[in-house]
Amino acid sequence: AELKELLARGDIDGARAVLENSAEKVREDPKLLRMWGALEARHGAPDTARALFSDAIRVGSAGTEAAAWSAWALMEQHLGNIRSARKCFVNGLRADPTHAPLYQSFAVFEGRYGSKNQARELFSRGSKLTPGCARTTLAWAAFEAREGNSSSARSLYWKANKMEPDSVSAKLAYAKFEMHARKYDLARTVLREVLQQNPGNVKALHVSATLEARAGDFPQAERLFQRCLKCALNQNSASSSLASGNTAGSLGLSSAGDGSSSSSLSSNEESSGEDEVAVSPSRRAPGANLAVIYQAWALMEKKRKRFDVARRLLELGTKADATHPYLWQAWGLLEQHDRQFEAARARFEQGTRASPNSAPILQAWARFEASRGQEQAARALFERAVKVDEAHAPSWQAWGVFESRCGNVELARELFRHALRAEPCNAQTYQAWALLEESESNYERARELFQKGVDACPGHKPVWQAWALMEARLLAAPAGVDTGAVADSNAADALKGPACSLPEFAAPLIDSAESV
Repeated sequence: AELKELLARGDIDGARAVLENSAEKVREDPKLLRMWGALEARHGAPDTARALFSDAIRVGSAGTEAAAWSAWALMEQHLGNIRSARKCFVNGLRADPTHAPLYQSFAVFEGRYGSKNQARELFSRGSKLTPGCARTTLAWAAFEAREGNSSSARSLYWKANKMEPDSVSAKLAYAKFEMHARKYDLARTVLREVLQQNPGNVKALHVSATLEARAGDFPQAERLFQRCLKCALNQNSASSSLASGNTAGSLGLSSAGDGSSSSSLSSNEESSGEDEVAVSPSRRAPGANLAVIYQAWALMEKKRKRFDVARRLLELGTKADATHPYLWQAWGLLEQHDRQFEAARARFEQGTRASPNSAPILQAWARFEASRGQEQAARALFERAVKVDEAHAPSWQAWGVFESRCGNVELARELFRHALRAEPCNAQTYQAWALLEESESNYERARELFQKGVDACPGHKPVWQAWALMEARLLAAPAGVDTGAVADSNAADALKGPACSLPEFAAPLIDSAESV
């Protein structure tokens, strides 16, 4: 109990001390060994973590051994050791072929780094092992949604909600899916059901506010963000230092009971979908629930071009949780958008001080410096980003694009290779690399890379569009220009199309991998 409390508070040193003081007992408890290993993995001690995971496997039963292999696999995945991670997953299934959570984790891993069909087979096996539990089905639905298979995703969300009709998390996941699909009325219906049962559900209010912001009903979104903040503050009321000065009234917000727009705040964020609020997977400060609400609201105000209001909300968010890197990133991007360049640089710097190991904020800062012509500073920041997280493919890709624009072609190619090692199914990286090869007149190589991009993600329209535009440019090329393959009025035939028939699932799953 003491250990769980320390971990919940983020007191890593305290948790480590408890574990070390109980070393004799811990060495015979596979669950505690796994927890300790995960703790060391999150805080930059992978060798120590591997030794602890190994001990957990040695003393555990089949189920606890599989759980330890899964935790080990997730650490290797985060470190970018994809082959080692896959071996850990396979060894976990050898230890316990009925471990449903391991199937789910392995499926998510394969969906990102391997075969999409293999991911589906793993999801299917995991869901059959737990027919009454919606968790694996929800993860499968999210995978299909990311792959652009809306009908399959929708069916899986319906199935999950039938499995657990009282699950708020299942309802919210489905509502978010319909929101992203722009089926706003369907999403509203689901959210209304949740809020009728629990009017103070912070997560449902947050999703509802984000939905209305996306739909363009800004006054309604404001009212929902206010309700969301009020409920979150009530949840945090035990911590008076956090609640002090942050009530809805102190923000200068009316109750909005008359249905009018209620914001009267004083004037005292390469990501796709900037209106998405990113939440760090690590343990957060007690005010983190407030921080993400302020961030979402601020992004809406940025969309409305009410930059002073957005600044004030981001300031309040950093007061609630000064260690939240995405708040500082969003603030820096806001200042950049408003052409307040020195302020943007200051916010990025504050973010890196608050969260030194956040690759996304280092990448955002690097891209900012690149846009300002500060090549040396940008290059140093990109290097820092990939050093703190070698598995962060967007940093490798953005650095590669930067170097290609600087004319450093060989370095750019190597950086794109790193990005694809970190995330082999990243269509954007294939596209960026293909465009580099086109600029170097390597048209056949560009076609190969475009083909790999559409094979990796057939539904990713920008790759198709970039490929089509290259072929159109080649059709219009002056006589005598070597365009590689023959470019004529039937050039569309050169686009081979996506490899929709992905490799079949290799059965049996666990026979071909080696032990770690």
